[in-house]
Amino acid sequence: MDRLTERGISPPVSLTFHEVAGHVRTILGEAANPVEAAAELATTAIYAPERIDQAAADQAWELVAQLGTALYPGRVSAARLRALFDPRPLWTTWSVARQRRHAGERLEVGRYR
Repeated sequence: MDRLTERGISPPVSLTFHEVAGHVRTILGEAANPVEAAAELATTAIYAPERIDQAAADQAWELVAQLGTALYPGRVSAARLRALFDPRPLWTTWSVARQRRHAGERLEVGRYR
C-alpha cells in the first residue's frame, strides 16, 4: 500500500485485498499485476497466518519489488527519488489509525446511551 500511496492511489480502507487490486487495475492497468498477485498472499496472511511460510514471504517481497519496477520503470527517476522521501504513506497510516480510533470512540459512546 505504501508504494500505491506514494503514487497518490489511496483506495478506501473498507475494500478487501481483491477489491483493492481491482481498483488499482482501473488506475494503473498492467502495472497492477503484482498487486493482484499479492492479494491472495495478503488474505492468507490475515486469515490463515499459519499457512504463510518463508517461500510466501519471499514471494511477497518479490511482488513489492515488481510493483516498484512497474510504478517507476526507469532505473533512477525523479519520481522514484521523490517517493523515497514522500511522507504520504506515513500520513495515510496515521490518518487511518485516527479514523479507526474515532469510530471506536463513537461506538463506545453509543453503547452506553
